[in-house]
Order: sequence, then structure tokens, then C-alpha cells
Amino acid sequence: MNDKLAQGYYFFTDIKKEGIALYELNGHTLAEPKNLSEREAKKLSEKYLARALKNANEFLIDTDAAIGRAAYNQAAFYLHQAAEQLYTAFLLSRTLYVPNTHNIKFLRSRAEDIDPVLRAVWPRDTRRTRALFELLKRAYVEARYSEHYEITKEELVWLRARAEKLQKLVTTRAPRTGSEVS
Repeated sequence: MNDKLAQGYYFFTDIKKEGIALYELNGHTLAEPKNLSEREAKKLSEKYLARALKNANEFLIDTDAAIGRAAYNQAAFYLHQAAEQLYTAFLLSRTLYVPNTHNIKFLRSRAEDIDPVLRAVWPRDTRRTRALFELLKRAYVEARYSEHYEITKEELVWLRARAEKLQKLVTTRAPRTGSEVS
């Protein structure tokens, strides 16, 4: 944990800030998170980006497989996870931080505040497109646990295409430029 704190990993920094020590070994205190140089921050953001993009891609593959099996609720869950990972990739790459949430609407808002170009991914111009995003947002819990959650193949195909657009934008727009501050 001290190594990760010293390297500036957001997850461990949050644990130190928000956690309660249950046991401390005498003579072994937690390290103070260090301020990263721009070079260190860029390297860490690249690491975060690569990992989250890989995870997102795996979830998109799982989405496609589930659609192929007509396991639509499972596909919706995987697609939610892909979108969550894509927003995580973007936020970690740009800010070295992502809020501890699975709420993709919240993550979307944070990412779009940083780069308004991302707003084009999920159209808000019609009630239908807003409802489809909400259906994806609800998939994290309801697609797995609610007998009332329903999604069609057509809805999944539309949402999958939007997630692919998000993937392309995150891949090109997320990498840290070197001039950003963490």
C-alpha cells in the first residue's frame, strides 16, 4: 500500500483519506501521497488508460456474444460495464481520479464537463434516446436482479453502436497531453 501511495495511485490515496485504520504496525506508518511530476502523471495516466480500455473492449466482446445468444439482459449488463470502463479510462487519463461509483450518468457528466465533444455520444434530443441511455444506466443492477427489466435486441444494437462511438472518442481524446495538471 505504501508503494501505491508513494506512486500517487488515486485508489490508495482515497483509502488513506477516507479510511479508518483498523490496525497499525508500530514503526510502519502510511506513506504520504506524493505530488507527481508531469512525466510521472503522464506515465500513470497511460497505464490507467490502457487497463481501462482493455477492460472495456473485453466487455464489448462479451456484449456481442450475449446478444448472439439472445441473452439480452446479460448483454445490457456487459454494455453498462463497457461504458463505465470507457468513462473510467477517460477520467483517469485526464485527471488521475475517478469517483467511486457505477452510475454512468454521473461519470458521463464528469467526462463531458472535461471534454464537451463527448456529449455527441448519447443524443439527448428525443425522449427515446434519453430513455435508451436510462435503460443502459439501470442495467447495472436491474438487468441482473430484476425480473421486470427488459431490453430488446434493437435497443442493444443502438446502445452498442453508441458505446463504440464512445470507445473511439475516448481512445483519441483521453490521452494526457502533457500540459494538464493532476
